[in-house]
Amino acid sequence: MNQKRFLGIDFFKIIAAYGVVSIHGLGGVTLDKQAIELNQLFPIFSVPFFLATAFYFTTVSFQTGKQNHFLQKRLQRILIPFLAWSVIYLAARGLKQILANDGSLTKLIADPINLLFGAAGVQLYFLPMLATGTFAFLIVATLLREKNLFWMIFLTLVSLWLSNWLISSQNSFILGKGVAFSGLLPSLAWHPFFRIMLVLIAWIIQCLPYILLSLILVNFILPNIKENSIQSKFISLIAFITMGFMLTLKYLDSGMPFISIGLSYSVFILGFFLSGAFKQFSLIGNISKLAFGIYLIHGLFTDGLTLVLSKIFSISFSSPLSSIQLFLFSTTIFGLSWGISYLISRNRTASKLLLGM
Repeated sequence: MNQKRFLGIDFFKIIAAYGVVSIHGLGGVTLDKQAIELNQLFPIFSVPFFLATAFYFTTVSFQTGKQNHFLQKRLQRILIPFLAWSVIYLAARGLKQILANDGSLTKLIADPINLLFGAAGVQLYFLPMLATGTFAFLIVATLLREKNLFWMIFLTLVSLWLSNWLISSQNSFILGKGVAFSGLLPSLAWHPFFRIMLVLIAWIIQCLPYILLSLILVNFILPNIKENSIQSKFISLIAFITMGFMLTLKYLDSGMPFISIGLSYSVFILGFFLSGAFKQFSLIGNISKLAFGIYLIHGLFTDGLTLVLSKIFSISFSSPLSSIQLFLFSTTIFGLSWGISYLISRNRTASKLLLGM
């Protein structure tokens, strides 16, 4: 079961990876109103879907494989690429500082704690957050080894409430600043020791709903339902309705934090049961295998492409990007990132170091 590829999930993984690229666009280049409106879905889908996928397959791996070296192997696959790409992005920041004289590297080095939270690259925070969530998963999975559905549902509801409170009270992790609980504990949030502890706690709270929902899906729902059965079609319908409901809430600007969790898992379930429809499209699986690499690499192009185009070709980015321009640049960056990921994957050492493969 843990070796089977679900091409439906792979398909949505590619969309999530493309969404991250589109979110970051060309770094500091602004978007026009239409581009912003078209781009607003990705922030509530892309990273949440990656979390849902990561914890589902973490759960499958934990329960079907050898557990002796589970944590060590998982952390190696996460933290080795994190350290490698942190060095690469610091080097890129240094080059940018030389070429653009923007002081970006100096600012980063002035706050070394923030580097632990992925500040070297805007998207790198996901890796230490996932590592922290993996620790939390091991504890939760061990405590719930008897697989009591009542307690799992109860704890899921509690975790959703905690996650909702964290976001609505503006105490969640602040990307860029590298702090959490700055609203509740403003003085402690910047204390070196407590700053690290509070960020880890915030990440655990953010990951808990994904951990618990994945445990429920793996132990009580998805593996027990046959493909193309009445049950699978019924659950797919519910997932589709839930997805529509979440999107409606988003576009009504309800501001409910649970929308991202509901959307990511409804899409995940749809992908799970629609995998049979993608059997003829093996390319989807090949691209999806490198989604992690696309996620890690694309940041080099979001700022770098702007710098190259402005310095070498004297292209000005004084006007906001239109939706068509955003699509063209995002597609180009996605393609370049995939190409580099593919080349890296061809070398065993580089693949392990940079992609965790």
